[in-house]
Amino acid sequence: MLLSPVLALSAGVSVYLKHHGFSLTDSESLWVLLIMGFIGLTIGGVMNVVRSAMARAAIFACLTVVVLDFHYQFLEKLNNYIFASGHDIRILAMLVTGAWVAFALPLLLRDAIGRVGLAFFGVVALSSFLAPVTHGSWEKASFEVRASSLNDTNAAFMHSGDRPLIVHLVLDGFLGLDGFLDEGIESIQVRNDLERFFSVHQFQVYGGAYSQYFMTHNALANLYNGESQSTGNRHLHHDGRKWVLIENLYFERLAEAGYALRILQSNHMDFCHGREWTTTQCETYPSSSIGSLKRLGLPLTQMVKEITGSFLTRTFLYPFLVKSYESVRSLLGRFGLDFLPRWDDRQFIYYSLEGPEVFDRLNRQIMNAGPGQFHFAHILLPHAPYFLTEDCQVKPDTADWTSRRLGHSDLYSAGTLAYRVEATRSYMMQVQCVRMQLERVFFSLKRAGLWDDTIVLIQGDHGSRITLRDPVDSIYSPSHNDLVASYSSMFAIKVPGRDGGYDGHGVPMQNLFSPLILGREAPADLGVVFLEDPGNLDRRRFDFNFGEPGMPNLQPALTPDFSIAAERPNGARPEN
Repeated sequence: MLLSPVLALSAGVSVYLKHHGFSLTDSESLWVLLIMGFIGLTIGGVMNVVRSAMARAAIFACLTVVVLDFHYQFLEKLNNYIFASGHDIRILAMLVTGAWVAFALPLLLRDAIGRVGLAFFGVVALSSFLAPVTHGSWEKASFEVRASSLNDTNAAFMHSGDRPLIVHLVLDGFLGLDGFLDEGIESIQVRNDLERFFSVHQFQVYGGAYSQYFMTHNALANLYNGESQSTGNRHLHHDGRKWVLIENLYFERLAEAGYALRILQSNHMDFCHGREWTTTQCETYPSSSIGSLKRLGLPLTQMVKEITGSFLTRTFLYPFLVKSYESVRSLLGRFGLDFLPRWDDRQFIYYSLEGPEVFDRLNRQIMNAGPGQFHFAHILLPHAPYFLTEDCQVKPDTADWTSRRLGHSDLYSAGTLAYRVEATRSYMMQVQCVRMQLERVFFSLKRAGLWDDTIVLIQGDHGSRITLRDPVDSIYSPSHNDLVASYSSMFAIKVPGRDGGYDGHGVPMQNLFSPLILGREAPADLGVVFLEDPGNLDRRRFDFNFGEPGMPNLQPALTPDFSIAAERPNGARPEN
C-alpha cells in the first residue's frame, strides 16, 4: 500500500502538467512530482501503520475519490449534474453505491488490496506519464472567407484597400477616465496622465462612458448587436467551456463590407465562430492556465509554489475542506481557543498573464497590416491578477499579485476597505503598463506608415470591479463607489482627419457605439445598469447616476458601408 498513494497523486499531477503545456522533464515539473510523491509516501505510511481493516478501507476509498477528482473533476461534474438535471435520486444512488464499492473492496480483499491498488494506480500513472503534452498554448486557425455570404457589390471590395484599416481593442476591466476620480489622489494622477496621453494621439475620449453590465459576455453581446437587453443570452451560446457569440451585427457588417477579420481572443469568449461571418484568421489564448507562467521568467520556487497550489485547489474537495476547517476554527474560537491559523483560501487565477504576449502578437500583425483589414483583440488587461509594475515588469513574488478581491472570492463575498486600497494601488500600476503597451501599438502603426489613415477604437467591457460588495442584487443597496468601480468603462476612438477631444457625459457604451460605428440610434436608457444574477429578474434594472447628464453630440466615425464618415459642422445633429 506504500506506493499506491504515490502513483495516484503522481498520475494526477502529470495529467495536469501536460494539459497546461509542461513537459515532465521540466525542472518545475520534477519538483512538483517530488512534492506529490512525498505527500503520497506520507499517506502510504499511514496506511501501513494503521492495522484496522475499516480504517484502511476508508483511506483507500478516499484515495480513489481523490484520484477521480484530480483526473476528471468528478465530484464537481457530479454536483453540477445533480442540481441541473433533476435526476437527484438516481445520481445519489450511484454515488452511494460507488462509495460502498470503494470502501468494501479493501475489506473483501484484505491483504491483497495492496497488490490490487498498486496495479490499478500503476496503470493510471503509466497512462498519465505516456500521454502527450496538450493544450496550455495558443491555438491558431485560418478560415476561407465565405464569398457566398457577400453580395456582388461588397465582394468587389474584398481586400481591395477601399476601406480604412480598423484596430479595435477590448481592454478587459479598464475603467472609464471619470471612474478614476473616486479612487484617491494617486488614481486621479493616473487618470490625468491617460487623458493627456489620448489627447496627444488625437483620440476622442468619452470619460463618462459606462457598461450596463458586470460581466464581459453580457456587455459585448449587447454592444456589438446594438441592443440593451438585461442579458446577452439571445446572442450567446455556452458550450460548457466558453461563451460563443453566435450573433454579432458588428462583425457581420464588417464582413459584408469586404473586411478581412483578424481576431485575437481568449478561450473565455469566442468571437470567431458566428453564424453570419467568417474570420480570415483567429488566434486563441488560454484565459487562465499555469502554462502562462512559463513565459514570465519567475524564479523556480515561485513556479513550483504556483503549480502545486493550483493543482491542489482545483478539486471539488478543496473548498469543502476549507469550509470544514474554518467551521472548526470558528467553533473553537467561541470557547476562547484561537490557536488555529486562518486558512488562506486563495484562488489560483491567471487571467491577465497572457496580456503582454497578446500585445506582442498584435504589434507583429500590424507590421503586415493594411487597408481593408479589421484587427480585433480582446486583451485581459488591466484585469486581475495585478502582476505587472507600472513599467511592465513582472512582480517576481507571486504573493504580491493582488486580485480585485481577497482570494478572488465569489460575487456574494464582502471585501474589506484595507484590501480595496491595496488592490486599487496594484490595479493602477497595471493600468500604467497598459498605457505603455498602447504606446507600442501606436508606434507600430506609425512605423508601418498606417497611423494617419487608421481608425483605432479602445474600449473596456466593465469597470475594475474592485468593490466592497458586488452589485448582484438590489437588496444589498450597492454604494455609489461600488457601482462606479463595477460599470465605468473606457471608450476612446481615433478617426483619421479629426482632432481629439474629451466628453464627460454619463452615457452607456451602446449609446456611443451604435451611432458612431453601427449607424443606429442609441438603444439604451440613460442612468440605468443591470445587476448581476439577481434573485428576481424584475430587480435587474438599477439606477446609476454618473457623469454629466444628457447625450454627447456624436460625430459618426463610419458610413453604413464602413468608409470614413465626413465630419459634420459643429452643432449638426446625426440623422436617425
